[in-house]
Amino acid sequence: MKKYIIFLISALLFNNTAFSHSQLVNADPVNFSYIKKLNNIKLEFNEVVTVSKIELFDSKFKNIDIIIKSSEAQVIDINIPKIKNNEIYSYRYAIISADGHPISGSGVFILGNKKFTAKNYNINFFDTDFIIKRSSKGLYNIKVPTNIISIELRNKSLKAPIIVSKKNKDNFSFMIPLNGEWEVTLVKELDKFNQIRENKLININ
Repeated sequence: MKKYIIFLISALLFNNTAFSHSQLVNADPVNFSYIKKLNNIKLEFNEVVTVSKIELFDSKFKNIDIIIKSSEAQVIDINIPKIKNNEIYSYRYAIISADGHPISGSGVFILGNKKFTAKNYNINFFDTDFIIKRSSKGLYNIKVPTNIISIELRNKSLKAPIIVSKKNKDNFSFMIPLNGEWEVTLVKELDKFNQIRENKLININ
């Protein structure tokens, strides 16, 4: 009986490990950050991954040349030979986890002191009016009730969605790297086990 219990516990532990997927645990620069200098982007995962594709874009969706130092590692080091200051950049990555599953994601940051026109965008979710405010530094903020747990932003050009799940009290802060039409999704928590989502289109300019 003891042998059977030990075998069962071992099997459960093995299965949890075997079916766990790769996760991004750290990014440098940090998502939605302002930086003064950039030579490299580093993406650290919780296990060794294989790179399928990594791309870097400026605010006009122009592809920036990069050099991926290692295509199979736990920390992916991306060298950027030439990059302009005072610009907003976005990157997207596609990797294969150790168990063979494809994983994708994206990040946004501002290099230097790019200026933006401060602007408000009115949008309605769940029969409630919200205001997305853009500052002159390019940071977007939206004040939401506590049961709104995340925001997702999608654009046809930047295929990997921007997911904002870190909330400062009742406020989400994020960056939008490209002008144009964006699909904004708010995720509302009904209770511990249930959520609802609502999508709206917004034109960023």
